[in-house]
Amino acid sequence: LRILRGLLDSGFQVRLLCIGNVAGSNPDYHQRLRRLASDLRLSGFVEWTGPIPSPEVSRRLQSVDLFLALHRTGITARSTAVAAALAHALPIVTTRGPDADRWLLESGAFVFIDTNDLPGAVGAVGELLRDAAAREAYGRKALALYREHLCWEKIGEQFLDAVSPSCGSC
Repeated sequence: LRILRGLLDSGFQVRLLCIGNVAGSNPDYHQRLRRLASDLRLSGFVEWTGPIPSPEVSRRLQSVDLFLALHRTGITARSTAVAAALAHALPIVTTRGPDADRWLLESGAFVFIDTNDLPGAVGAVGELLRDAAAREAYGRKALALYREHLCWEKIGEQFLDAVSPSCGSC
């Protein structure tokens, strides 16, 4: 939310789309976010979808320019939100952290920011918003990463490789 405020203060015409059931999954966190949004005068610039069906999630993801995955613990493939953003070929701005998956960190598919450096984070997101070619390039890398590691076909192959030695002629 602070990055959004910084972008608005820098003249960007942006909105933040928060997809999912934040209120239901973590009501205290959602309340803090809403309070912060109010304190930062972000009324009209943040949309909270709440729980929505998968096709609607996909439609909404197709309408955004980039995806923010700002986890204090770092980017991980265990995040279904990150997997969805990769599948939709979205450029992803994210963080490094102690739980980050090394293969994601080394993939070259992400723009990394330090959330403790607000001016730097606003600058990095702003640069990406200004540069359509960079967004497209990161989006292509995101989709390639998804196809190489996270699509159902790849997961099925990995599962069969893992169980084949133990089940003989499966």
